[in-house]
Amino acid sequence: MRISSPRSAVVALALAGCGGNVIVGVSLDGAATDSPVVDAPLTDTSRCLGSQLRCGGRCVDTRVSPFHCGACGVACASGGECFDGACVRACVAPSLQCGAACVDPSTDVANCGACGRACPPGATCRAGRCRAPTDVTYAVQRDALASASWVDACNVPGSVSMVPSIDDASSLTRLPFAFPFWGTVMPAGSPVNVCSNGWIGLDGLMNNALSGTVPSEASPDGVVAGFWSDIVTGPSGVCVATVGAAPMRRVAYEWHDVTFFGARDVRATFEAVLHETGLIELLYREVPSGRGATAGIESLDGSDGVSLCGSSTGPCAVAAGTRVRFTPSR
Repeated sequence: MRISSPRSAVVALALAGCGGNVIVGVSLDGAATDSPVVDAPLTDTSRCLGSQLRCGGRCVDTRVSPFHCGACGVACASGGECFDGACVRACVAPSLQCGAACVDPSTDVANCGACGRACPPGATCRAGRCRAPTDVTYAVQRDALASASWVDACNVPGSVSMVPSIDDASSLTRLPFAFPFWGTVMPAGSPVNVCSNGWIGLDGLMNNALSGTVPSEASPDGVVAGFWSDIVTGPSGVCVATVGAAPMRRVAYEWHDVTFFGARDVRATFEAVLHETGLIELLYREVPSGRGATAGIESLDGSDGVSLCGSSTGPCAVAAGTRVRFTPSR
């Protein structure tokens, strides 16, 4: 280190670093006179700081040095790291080093999303977020579509036509009654996102995603997907209508005579029906044979769901003339 003038003085600041001692020269006027040096050799008058040890003429922090881990000359194996004076397996992203353990923060209940962020008892960690336990499940039943089950939403007095003659659009409407969904009773008036692409979102957030999977913690959430695909609506758009009397009312969302982007000669008519009791139905009057789409339901946070495609989250083919019922149970 060079002193630039007789009036200059140098203050040596020893900073602990992963490789050992870091020496930075600073003049009294605040200007750095040297770049940082890792594990710099010491003069006879230098002393190691705190928990550092002199190893081979250098000051090192044996708590973190992979070449002197816990003691001078104790080197960690290739790819290993030194943590608190002990060699540990190096974590590779997206894993995190939490204490002496290498954990997956997306699923570890003791380190959910970050080291030390523990989930409450009984909760699970999914995608780095703690999830409250729920004992609600849905039984799935498929049968033939009967005419009595179909709600002709476009011809119900007072029905509303949403997102007509458009590609990739959405609009908000509101639940006409309180609706139990995955253990949560959604109040009457809760917003519902109606998307032209064959699905509704009970998270109430505007979204016009043209494809997705069920379940998925990515937005949108709370999806009820009838035939989630890249759809172009017709003049009727998506017809929304409420029928029946409390406590057995139903609200239907009917994609009426729609086509598909890139296949305007292919047509479909289907609907999703929410029952005041919590039952959900997907009804398929006309869908193209062999054409795949995502179909099913998922929870409000996207952490749980039931897909019509079995173990696959979608897409898959759905047959015309089919009714699918999702019945909640505890």
